[in-house]
Amino acid sequence: AERANVDHLRAGLKGKPLKLYLNSCRMLMKTADLYHRSGDYPNAFVLYMKFSNLLVDLLPKHPEYRTMQNDIVILKKQAVIAIDCMEQIKPPALVQHRRERDAADVRHPAGHE
Repeated sequence: AERANVDHLRAGLKGKPLKLYLNSCRMLMKTADLYHRSGDYPNAFVLYMKFSNLLVDLLPKHPEYRTMQNDIVILKKQAVIAIDCMEQIKPPALVQHRRERDAADVRHPAGHE
């Protein structure tokens, strides 16, 4: 199923302007930074990951990729920052995620819904 989603995304890349995806990258990074600064590490981690995945794995397959190298270079520098942030916030993100999961388990025990 995951492979089908990736293939679907790649097919969709060809039909939409690269600028749209570059703007999405910028918004992902901006929102991840907001979550990071507010202490919401699990959501920040997920958005940094989505940003990095879009930039590194999917965008290079877009037909317009080679035409917008100035924007790509700037975003790649931000990807280094995103990866550094993910390394920094992973431990507290895991703790926070476990705490939230355990609290949800207490509110809704398995088999008692």
